[in-house]
Amino acid sequence: MKKIHNPYSKFEGYNCFGCSANNELGLQMEFYEDGDYIVSNWTPGQYLAGYGNVLHGGIQSTLM
Repeated sequence: MKKIHNPYSKFEGYNCFGCSANNELGLQMEFYEDGDYIVSNWTPGQYLAGYGNVLHGGIQSTLM
């Protein structure tokens, strides 16, 4: 797999909820090119769980 570098990561104030490594409360996703696919291996933090240890629905929507 080949890592896709985020072109925005060097901009001051870049704080994307989904992919900024500097957003401590964000998802901090990284993306990779794998043949014809773009993939992201991601593990949710406990702070993103809703009731009953289930990933919060808003986070599920963001991932989609």
